[in-house]
Amino acid sequence: MDKKKVLIDLYSLKDDGANGFSQIAINYGRIFSELQNSGKEEFDFEFILPQCAKKTDKFHYDGVKCYYEHRKMAWLWKIFRWLVPHPDVWHSVNQLCRQYPDSAKTKLIFTIHDYNFLFEDAPEDAERRRQLMQSRIDRAEVVTFISKFAEKTAREHTNLEGKKTYVIYNGVEDLTDKQQEKPTFVREGKEFFFAIGTICKKKNFEVLLDVMKRFPDKMLYLCGNTNYDYAQRMLQRIKDEKIENVVMPGVICDAERVWLYANCKAYLFPSIGEGFGLPAIEAMQFGKPVFASAYQSLPEIVEGYGYIWHDLKAEAMAKVISDNIDSYYADRDRIRRVKEYASSFSYDKHIEAYLRIYKELLSNKH
Repeated sequence: MDKKKVLIDLYSLKDDGANGFSQIAINYGRIFSELQNSGKEEFDFEFILPQCAKKTDKFHYDGVKCYYEHRKMAWLWKIFRWLVPHPDVWHSVNQLCRQYPDSAKTKLIFTIHDYNFLFEDAPEDAERRRQLMQSRIDRAEVVTFISKFAEKTAREHTNLEGKKTYVIYNGVEDLTDKQQEKPTFVREGKEFFFAIGTICKKKNFEVLLDVMKRFPDKMLYLCGNTNYDYAQRMLQRIKDEKIENVVMPGVICDAERVWLYANCKAYLFPSIGEGFGLPAIEAMQFGKPVFASAYQSLPEIVEGYGYIWHDLKAEAMAKVISDNIDSYYADRDRIRRVKEYASSFSYDKHIEAYLRIYKELLSNKH
């Protein structure tokens, strides 16, 4: 008798792991393929992967059946429905997945990270996407959220009536024992702040240019994809205003990212559009103080372990940093608690939560 099948949509997997969705997909691929090959579970895992995953051995998953979705030809699955997989459980790991089961027998788990489109898009586009979100919720057997804030927003803007819902915080890979590589752009002898992410409007990184004018003795290394008008505007400001203590090197490798976390003086997180806030926990793994905005999920994730900017004006932000950074490092017990808190976001706990849902759906008890 064939084993039942759980399909996990990892369309967002990318070789550079440069954003949160991609990092999650990379870790899911690694962990679930290990589970598949261990034979511990009574069901098989299958993956949807982007076509680009075929180009590297890094994402070659022996023992796991993989379906490849070409980003520019995703419409093929909509026309030729026989191409669509037919697992027993289908897990869409974020709300941007483009493929969904066409069989009523397949039970869908729909994971929601955020509703950023509500303030990023024009009203008519936002409503269209809200309706699309609702249709996917209606199709789902189970809806999961990566934060309580994401669930609260979903309940305010979409109907979850009759749905089984869970908040399952993202797993965060332990970086503390990973390979480190000092980036060539780091300037010797100067303490530095660190920030990383796609450099787009919702990340609100531009305010840090004015913050850093108040810290001439320190550097800021702001790393991430700069292929956005927002990022180009920041680069132009750095040049025009001669802001010499901010460096935007673009996308960096994992070993460089780990080194920057391990050696920074603080992590700065002014984002106004986070469904979770992965870098906050990564920085805390190294015992670093995190300064984050009071928007969306960040107060929930940072809790009492970091510092919250309630006022995102540069002067007020700089004052919060200046008032707290020395006392933070003087409190060894606080640093210990911060590290312990960060370690609570383990992938073991995260994956186990989803395995329980998979098993419940496969047992037909739901």
